[in-house]
Amino acid sequence: MPFIREPDKVKTINGEQVDLYYVGALADALGRTSQTVRKWEIAGTIPKAIFKSNGRRMYSEEQIKEIVRVAEECNIRQGHSLAQTGFPKKVHEAIKELNKKYIG
Repeated sequence: MPFIREPDKVKTINGEQVDLYYVGALADALGRTSQTVRKWEIAGTIPKAIFKSNGRRMYSEEQIKEIVRVAEECNIRQGHSLAQTGFPKKVHEAIKELNKKYIG
């Protein structure tokens, strides 16, 4: 999934430049609204964002791609229960592993 939009912020983490995006980019990539993504985070459906800027949640391009990959793998669809897809568990596992790169 190539990104068309420019990153909202670029941060150097462990000597590597990381493109960061506000929650809207994740929502767009998932075909959902920003409000839905925020609700998923609050409910624990997806992991809490580890990056923030001025109090706003941010996700790396890698995190977004991984969340979208898991969503596609679990075939999540609007109007259907996420619990029955295994999405919450799988996305937490995938992001936990990826976040080790950022926070050790």
